[in-house]
Amino acid sequence: MLAFDQYKESNRFPKVKLYIEDDGFNALKGLSSYRKLTEVEGVQAFPNGTSTTIGAISNLVRKRDLPVIQLGEETEDPINDNILQISPGGIELERALGRYLLNKYPEDLVLFYTVNSTMLRFVDAFTSGYGHPLSSYQMDSALQDLRPLIIKALKQKPACIVILSFPAQGALLVKNIRDLGGKDIRLAFDANLQTGLADYQRLLGNLEFLNEATVAVLKLETSADFKKAYFEKYGESPGVTADLGYDAFNLLVDTYDPKVLSWLSKLKKGSLKGASGAVVFDSVGIRKPEFDIATVADLLRQNQIDQ
Repeated sequence: MLAFDQYKESNRFPKVKLYIEDDGFNALKGLSSYRKLTEVEGVQAFPNGTSTTIGAISNLVRKRDLPVIQLGEETEDPINDNILQISPGGIELERALGRYLLNKYPEDLVLFYTVNSTMLRFVDAFTSGYGHPLSSYQMDSALQDLRPLIIKALKQKPACIVILSFPAQGALLVKNIRDLGGKDIRLAFDANLQTGLADYQRLLGNLEFLNEATVAVLKLETSADFKKAYFEKYGESPGVTADLGYDAFNLLVDTYDPKVLSWLSKLKKGSLKGASGAVVFDSVGIRKPEFDIATVADLLRQNQIDQ
């Protein structure tokens, strides 16, 4: 919305309209919203937030050559099509996390993961990087009582528990691990923790329990100009991924061409020095990632997040 308002201010005869729908992280709701936007509103481009919705609509958008700028990872391995991903790709990050933890914990590693098409791609990448047998526990995305799984895992006396899960369920898992006596076990996370720290803080009360946990961090530095403009408009600091939404809008507008295939070509070949840093896509339309592996305490210091 900030990017849209700035566009209107800088263009005397703006032709862009912005439609907003909330998919509620629900595939059916996302599909319904997509149909409304394309069949009723006639949108020409589709910035989309969640992996859940892109999994429900990917076949439909490919048939239309509709330019899509995606935030979350696709549920299937990406191909060179009309879906681009504005957030850095996570597959290589998962492999690197696996390799890192193999050096630290070559044995006694336990993996908890959510059963979800996107997360299963991450699990495959992580386990290929780890390259060593490990115990794993599947969590249905709707599962709320995680205690039986945790009790079983704790009996193995693992040195480290790896959590590949979306933030809400991951936070519940961590709270249960802490409350069931797993305070001395090291934890490790992928970048899903980075985008969902608020969920962990809400359930844990504070983030001190996670200080020594390992986290694979996507290196995205939000520009000072964007932070200033956002604060001036909304009276608060931008949340996680706000800069990505801002860059997605500007990328679509800056490369616009009335011929959709030309528009797509410009999107794929284009680059942007945006609010989230340099945006450059690889051969299948995924933003090239930069990442680091650190502790949660390091992440908090870098982002100046209050525990």
